[in-house]
Amino acid sequence: MSKTIRHTGIVERISGQRVWVRIEQPEACGSCQMASRCAASEKKSKLIEAMAGDTKAIPSLGQHVVVATAARSAWLAVILVFAVPLALMLVAAIAASQAGTTEPQTALSAVGVLIPYYIIIWLCRQRIERQVAFHVETDESKQ
Repeated sequence: MSKTIRHTGIVERISGQRVWVRIEQPEACGSCQMASRCAASEKKSKLIEAMAGDTKAIPSLGQHVVVATAARSAWLAVILVFAVPLALMLVAAIAASQAGTTEPQTALSAVGVLIPYYIIIWLCRQRIERQVAFHVETDESKQ
């Protein structure tokens, strides 16, 4: 059984199949399992880009909707954004330190290792977007 993370919000913008939904923190993040690990949970409101599943089900501007994603997708996002870069920086810093570089060189190598990582993430963005995506569901309770 796959757990799903859901947030209720209001449609702010629509472009084709993409829908931007503004969600408010107290309502959306209070019960979210990922709130403690999510950088966006520090904000009062946030804009989430989601995909409308069906062209017949595209909501209208101002409509209350639910955006949902699998908990597995949320964990993958946390790993790609926080865990992998941290691990790369630690490995680069340790390797540079063991190679006898100065502290500024060690720091630069730790930060520099992120450049190719983020280029790879950017090149793979469409594949990642398919795996880590929110989908729109209409919120019947607000109609």
